[in-house]
Amino acid sequence: MNEKQVAIGEMGGRGEGNWDGTPMAQLLRGALENCDTLEQALDYMRRRPRTCEYYYVISDGKSRTARGVAATPETFQVIKPAEAVPLLPEPVEDAVLLSEGKRYKLLVQRVRELHGRIGPEEMQRIITRNVAMRANLHDVIFAPPSLTLWIANASRHRPACDESFVKYTWDELFHH
Repeated sequence: MNEKQVAIGEMGGRGEGNWDGTPMAQLLRGALENCDTLEQALDYMRRRPRTCEYYYVISDGKSRTARGVAATPETFQVIKPAEAVPLLPEPVEDAVLLSEGKRYKLLVQRVRELHGRIGPEEMQRIITRNVAMRANLHDVIFAPPSLTLWIANASRHRPACDESFVKYTWDELFHH
């Protein structure tokens, strides 16, 4: 997340790809360093050569909207809130939900049950197992309008979603 209220989350896809592209971490850093809006971030990421398959959710706290992105080295598909696509056939109003198979169906079910009442604590419950994979290393919940985030990391024996989330604010992290 940057100070302009743009946040980007990512989920990896297949690892094979174009090794002459921009690695995911550098792509996200560049977008956050150079972009003030959701549209600018989408344009920045679309124009850069990419290495592997990744899925992103990009949000903008100023416009209070988000887009999903399914990206490979060759493709860049943007998914709007409540938009159905073949891999995501059950859209939810005012939401961009990315996952796959049974995890996607469970994610949709949990979001629909709490729709209109989802804050950081509810989101922590939504993304528990079996929405989260067993190999869930890191979870971050962003609140771009308030420049606040909650982070959980996996421990030796438990996925990130089963660990405690720690809240951070922009001012705590970056004293001006």
